Amino acid sequence: MKGRLVAALAAAPLLLMPAAHATSPVRHLSMSFDEDPVVSTVAGLSPGCPGLAGTLTETRHLDIRGWIKADGTAHAVTTATATVTLLPDDSSRPSYTGGYVTRESGQYTAGGADERIDTATTHGYLVGTDGSSYRISEVGHLTVDGTGTPRIWFDRFRCQPAH
Repeated sequence: MKGRLVAALAAAPLLLMPAAHATSPVRHLSMSFDEDPVVSTVAGLSPGCPGLAGTLTETRHLDIRGWIKADGTAHAVTTATATVTLLPDDSSRPSYTGGYVTRESGQYTAGGADERIDTATTHGYLVGTDGSSYRISEVGHLTVDGTGTPRIWFDRFRCQPAH
């Protein structure tokens, strides 16, 4: 799950908030929508979390708010609320259900350079059919330079038993 949550979410406002020209009036963006469930394969979670391979299903609701100033600088804030199910490939292992909330904030510069800088913070939980539970948090960053080249990195990913 590490990184997938942030990387997928970080792209949403980047696609929805095009760079504005300096002569543009202030524009506001407000959207709220449910995504279709996303199914992916995981090869285990980071240290501290269950080390299992399986199928992760996420269902997310997104709220996106943003504005573009007259000078072309844009800002967006996204909140994603999700439910997740993690089914192991090995049926002798527990399955997990849970959820997460990601809050993301992005600044998009003006002046012709399509540079975008985004930071997302995620907090979540997983509860296993065996009674185990885990808290998950991560902070991730995304930049897109003037040529459209993305760079994603994570300050930290933590997964620890909730007991």
